[in-house]
Amino acid sequence: MENNNRRKMKWSALAVGAVFALSAQAGEKTWDFETDPFDDFEYIESTQLDYIWGGQGFDDWGAEGNPDGFFSITEATGGTSTIAVLPDIDNGDFVKSFNMKMDLRMGNGTTDRPADGISINFARSSDPMLADVQGGSAVPGNAATGGAAETGTQTGVAVSFDTWAGNSLPDGPDIEGIIVRVDNKTVGRFAMPTRHGAADDITSLQTGPIGGSDAAPDAERGDPTILDWVALEVDVDELGSLNVTYKGNKLVDNFASGFFPSPGQIILMGRTGGANESHHVDNLTLTTQLAESWLVAGLDGTANGFTFSFRDVGNSQVDADSIVILLDGVDVSAELTKSKDGEFTHATYVGDTLFESGSEHTVDVTASGNDGRSTSVTASFTAQSYSMIPADLALEGVDTGTKGFLLFIKQKDGGVGNNTQERLDHLADDSENVADDFQSDDYTWTVDLINFDQDGNPQGEFRDSGNGDSMDVPDDYIPGIPGFTDSTDNITGFIQTVARIPEAGFYTFGFNSDDGFLTTVGNDSASQIRVGEFSGGRGASTTDYTVYFEAAGDYAMQSLWYEGGGGANFEWFTITPNKALLNDTANGGIQTFAALPNVPARVTSATPGNGAAGVSPNNNVVVTIEDAASKVDAGSVSLSLSTGETGTASKSGGVTTVTVDRDGALWSPAQEVTASLNYTAGGSERSVDWTFTVQDYPTLSKGRTDVGSGSDSGFEFRIFQTATSRGNNTADAEAQLAGTWADGEENVADPAGSETSDGPGVLFNVDLINMDQDGNAQGVFRDSGDGSSTDRVDDPIPGIPGLTDSTDAMSAEILAYIEFPSAGYYQMIFNSDDGFRVTETHGAGDAAGMELGVFEGGRGASDTQFGFAVIEAGVYPIRAIWYEGGGGANLEWSTTDGASRWLINDSDSNALKAFRSRSGTPSDVALPSSGGSIASVGLSEGNVVIEYSGTLKSSESVTGPFNAVGGASSPYSVEPTKAAEFYIAE
Repeated sequence: MENNNRRKMKWSALAVGAVFALSAQAGEKTWDFETDPFDDFEYIESTQLDYIWGGQGFDDWGAEGNPDGFFSITEATGGTSTIAVLPDIDNGDFVKSFNMKMDLRMGNGTTDRPADGISINFARSSDPMLADVQGGSAVPGNAATGGAAETGTQTGVAVSFDTWAGNSLPDGPDIEGIIVRVDNKTVGRFAMPTRHGAADDITSLQTGPIGGSDAAPDAERGDPTILDWVALEVDVDELGSLNVTYKGNKLVDNFASGFFPSPGQIILMGRTGGANESHHVDNLTLTTQLAESWLVAGLDGTANGFTFSFRDVGNSQVDADSIVILLDGVDVSAELTKSKDGEFTHATYVGDTLFESGSEHTVDVTASGNDGRSTSVTASFTAQSYSMIPADLALEGVDTGTKGFLLFIKQKDGGVGNNTQERLDHLADDSENVADDFQSDDYTWTVDLINFDQDGNPQGEFRDSGNGDSMDVPDDYIPGIPGFTDSTDNITGFIQTVARIPEAGFYTFGFNSDDGFLTTVGNDSASQIRVGEFSGGRGASTTDYTVYFEAAGDYAMQSLWYEGGGGANFEWFTITPNKALLNDTANGGIQTFAALPNVPARVTSATPGNGAAGVSPNNNVVVTIEDAASKVDAGSVSLSLSTGETGTASKSGGVTTVTVDRDGALWSPAQEVTASLNYTAGGSERSVDWTFTVQDYPTLSKGRTDVGSGSDSGFEFRIFQTATSRGNNTADAEAQLAGTWADGEENVADPAGSETSDGPGVLFNVDLINMDQDGNAQGVFRDSGDGSSTDRVDDPIPGIPGLTDSTDAMSAEILAYIEFPSAGYYQMIFNSDDGFRVTETHGAGDAAGMELGVFEGGRGASDTQFGFAVIEAGVYPIRAIWYEGGGGANLEWSTTDGASRWLINDSDSNALKAFRSRSGTPSDVALPSSGGSIASVGLSEGNVVIEYSGTLKSSESVTGPFNAVGGASSPYSVEPTKAAEFYIAE
């Protein structure tokens, strides 16, 4: 099968030699801002239009540019955003590189912590940000992260000066520092963690002190005149080499960004939120270079090859016969296929063997053109990620009598965690199934297609559109739903089928789901290979995943699907070679059969399963084996773990269950555990191993007092509401709670019935955290009348509605001393509309303790589950914040043992107790040493070699988070391809 699965890869121009380039300086323009730039820029949109030009001479600070006028992206006020598009100084000609110099003044906000930053962008001409500005919006809804100007544009090259860490980029967390993104991919993070540093402090983005500090004790907050102007230069050449010089230091030096030239425009933008600072620009000079000769246009990598591209400029073209390429040092020029597509020339290599999934490769390219120019370029790409399915997993003798799928539906009366592992546990447990089993075979239905919605409404990608294409397929109702409780929530489904793969090669599948899913390939739970997954909650969205089948044949495939609350839908389809639902053969879909593998005995459940990640550290390991063509000899069954623990087996009827009962013992954070299963069925012996990874969980250690030291049962609940809305994120909620949001906008929460507060907002003493803005039934804990642990009446949110009768734009701080009566692993659930964050200690804002659980942003009433260890029983200070932007508002804080859940401080004997005060002297718990350490770091053949003991973890930031390096063993060798990578051993 031809490999048509191509992915845009990072291409890194690392070396250039023998270049005889024909180029011209296309344009140069300087803005000194002595006059108003409003009519000179192509577009300016701002929430502070009256303040964008510093030459207007405001009474509070005057025209304090460098000298005189300047351009103000934001003042030190909350909730400000500006987008400026520089004019095309090249009249539409093709620009291959640019250089931008400016003076920058940044810092001294009215809040202790500066925010949020600016970005300098070369946006391709198709960038959706241009529509934002042309539509009159000053808030960049089409930025890399919607509304966050500092994250930059979605296309081209974006250099972000991010002064507030804690927001999310499309592909991971941000940092305080410089972030480089190319075509919506983060390619470099350069930490600058010092806040309010001096003009020569290269570890700080700010250009001077904050008012009232030791460096400026008499200065006022928000006054930009105490800051210095410093020079900033950003340079991107035609090969994507990026240099950033700031405060006289080259912070980013010839960084291979992967950028390739195209038509586009320069965009400057920035913002503040609840926290703020000044962002000022002066003496901006833009210099561009026109392309007058053919150009390198990019590199696409695949799983077994690549395509290197060149672009014509006018009559200047690369000579295809001159192209010579070395792949990882080996000359593959004779195996290249060259093609011409309009103004592009492509050189394509397809190898006989596959690259390792996600592996890094280097190409050295030389070429010359019809204009006498020659070039030599070294570039790199990351091979396509895929899952490999070996030929020995293909089945023989499949029952092909019934086409389609076997769909099992299980529904729980009550909440169940919205993640993959808990739903696998839900399938395996003996909890009551409240789905309607009408027309089923013990809750299993035979279905033709996987395209379901809880109400039979159009959802996902395949729907009744009426246009007659392969995606014009009506949604069907989910079998068994609504269940006997009339609910359409808390559903877990399991789909089994045999897919007929017509020929070896790559297949890209898609799974559209609300909420999560897991797809595996293999004959039973012990040998299945995970190929695609989304673990968590979401609206109807697609995850695509690529699978390579070594041989044609019939392969057992399974998909877990699950839903927590709200909408519920799922679709299973291929994207390539054809976009069609599985078994929709009329539209090119892969044929499937509603059959199970014909094997002597079948491992129907292995928990945790092969490749499972985020496994709870106190999990037992349970395997069930069902007799099939033969019977399992129960005496032959053994299950052992790499940690030394072993299981016991029992058989009932045709089902053998083997369990490693760990009695609450904890694996180490991020530990990799291997399970080994052996058994005999019908005289055939089987041995199979699989590996799973424990979640990297935290351990409480701060401010412990003895069990029994708590007093004054309940929580302190401090609420702050403003008349104007704020960002729906943790940072803005913290600013609101600190009273600094929007320059200290007053609290309008209703104080009736409140206590005396020692902080901004209104303080109430409450017994439980189970609240809704209207006191209506929301979340999991509600007035159901069934007498269960979740049968609890919702309370109104104290202080809400506020003095303006609003139930929006509020944040709450919840403080408690929670008693953990014994050592062990504890799991909490926070159900919220909208976001929350739970931390160790009562520290707030920048002083907040270790994060235990978080959901950032907006959502309807939904669960987030998180866990942590307690190694010494006691009473610990715990803080939560909760916030809501608009619409519904609710919050619940509970614990769970995986089967049941209880509100914290509930009267149920299983509930943890919470207190508003305590006695005794707090002390920190000494955490046990993991024994891990780094023994040495050296260089060998250009690679960094780390010798260590314990578990090796890495992070792109010195402050973490650190995650285990998959498959690492000592000595560990790594190629230093990233701008920075930090390692620890634990």
